[in-house]
Amino acid sequence: MKKSLIIYLLIPFICFSDNLLSKDSVQQGSVVTFVIYPVDDKVDYTFTLHNHSGKKILEIEGFNYYLYEQMINTVLGIAGIPPNLPPGEYKLKATGEGLLNNYYFEKPLTVLKTEFLATEFLANDQMDSIANGTIDEQRQAESKRLWDAISSFSPYILHEVGTLLQPVDGRHTSPYGFQRFTKFPSGKETSSIHYGEDLAAIKGTPVVADGRGVVILAEYRIVSGNSVIIEHLPGVKSIYYHLDSINVKKGDLVEKGDKIGEVGSTGYSTGPHLHWELRVATVPVDPKQFLTLPLIDKTLILDMINGTNNKKGG
Repeated sequence: MKKSLIIYLLIPFICFSDNLLSKDSVQQGSVVTFVIYPVDDKVDYTFTLHNHSGKKILEIEGFNYYLYEQMINTVLGIAGIPPNLPPGEYKLKATGEGLLNNYYFEKPLTVLKTEFLATEFLANDQMDSIANGTIDEQRQAESKRLWDAISSFSPYILHEVGTLLQPVDGRHTSPYGFQRFTKFPSGKETSSIHYGEDLAAIKGTPVVADGRGVVILAEYRIVSGNSVIIEHLPGVKSIYYHLDSINVKKGDLVEKGDKIGEVGSTGYSTGPHLHWELRVATVPVDPKQFLTLPLIDKTLILDMINGTNNKKGG
């Protein structure tokens, strides 16, 4: 009898709960914040999104976030919704793994269609050679370093929770989500989605950090030219391409508005501009939305928590 009891206690117990909170719907190219409340801070949480057939679309790690004014501890998952993810009904799942208990959460999420523009794009000879040239060991190494930076996750990085600052005073020439049909001088044609916001400006115009964060990449790349990546939150990173010069180095902590470089036309580029990109859990999302919305919307989180408490009579 005692032996059976010991075996029982060593088996993790799966707890089902309705305390996985999020908005009911989200636009393509936008961001959705998942909240688990209340939480056991000794449990590690993972969020996954599945389509109607059960296929996993994305997976992100959760991180602890404490709302000091309300003395509320939560676990957040911040996910980017790809611009080309088909609209429709999806299922969000969250699992928490602890020493004794495992937690399981599930709720539906609707992805809404966003109308993105399409355009034809004429490339120059330099862009042709970059896009259609041989991918050598240097290109492969640069791609690996870029992906390692984009896919890294630092659970204790909480540098910028507010709105972002447009990094350069420039003209919007190619918006996020553009369906680009590119024609090259060699006669080749390609179709792609533009993952950032292009801001044209005079060469040498200062480029500033859009938010507080740590520089996790600062180097010249064949494709994107002089490039900088800044991590603001776990999995939330700003990317700056085609700089003429770089004024920061890997490991620097920069404040919102600090100069990080100057506008240029290095790499795959037709003229002086900044390619400004925002990645959330590796997914490129529209950076312009965070010029007015905070990266972590405390009001939304509290509204969801209070709404749940009211339903339970709390």
